Amino acid sequence: MVNIANPRNMNVTLRGKEEKTRWAALAPLDSMPSRYPVIDLITDMGIQTSWEALLEAGHLNFLFSHRYGSYKVLTLEFMSTLQLNYINKALASITFRLDNVEHTLTLAEFNSIFHLLEENEEGYIEEPQDYNMNNFWGRITLDEATSSQGPICAPSRAKLNFIRNPVLRYMAKALVCLPFAHKELGSISSDVLFILWGILAHLGSIPHIT
Repeated sequence: MVNIANPRNMNVTLRGKEEKTRWAALAPLDSMPSRYPVIDLITDMGIQTSWEALLEAGHLNFLFSHRYGSYKVLTLEFMSTLQLNYINKALASITFRLDNVEHTLTLAEFNSIFHLLEENEEGYIEEPQDYNMNNFWGRITLDEATSSQGPICAPSRAKLNFIRNPVLRYMAKALVCLPFAHKELGSISSDVLFILWGILAHLGSIPHIT
């Protein structure tokens, strides 16, 4: 069996100590195929209309509908060689290698590949001033019948099941798997929470499930 810990066995050429250190740290980790939303389940749950509204507002149709295989060696090479390029302290582009070929993508090009933004639409590089993580967490975990809500959004306490709205809860689980590729579905990260906020900010409201 080929030893993946050595990038040369995979015909991958790394440059410098940092890239080799990243590979050495990532190679032993378990890998798993990408997990995508299950459309039949969404239909059975009766949330298809609201789900499609969230996809449209978040520009996630392309990302969730194009189901690609998972390739560990390419993923290791990408993560080991990824560089963030800044201009005047602002993120301008990313550089990475695949099959030993270097690529550079501006943020606009990256968004265009995955259809994440409409033409001439700008995304968030930093959290906007009107976003408050704990206030938003309280809003989506509020039980209107009892006026109780989930605990403060901390990594050890913020659980996906605290989200009251079923379509938001399923969207949060989908985002945990893709694009973040986290294995654990129990907790919600600040990144996933921010994407949910961005989707609802674009949509204008939380979808009502009847």
